Amino acid sequence: MVASREYVIWIKYMKQIIVLLKKAELDLSRDRVAAIELITVKELGRDEIRFAYYKKEDKGKLRLIMRPLDVTYEELTELINKAREMNIMY
Repeated sequence: MVASREYVIWIKYMKQIIVLLKKAELDLSRDRVAAIELITVKELGRDEIRFAYYKKEDKGKLRLIMRPLDVTYEELTELINKAREMNIMY
């Protein structure tokens, strides 16, 4: 299932303030989620695209995993298409 969200969330990450503007996500399995996110790094004053990998915890809460995003070609294609639909990537 592919989900799309538009929202603003302030996150303290690696001693920086990250503003999550948009998120295109793809459920890879019962407990894994891949995402392409449009974020603003406040300290750098710029927008960035983040490829993210999350694990679902109890009650569906997502926890960002600090490692590469490993997906199949088909999953990556679907995720990039969703990010393009949301104007995260052009």
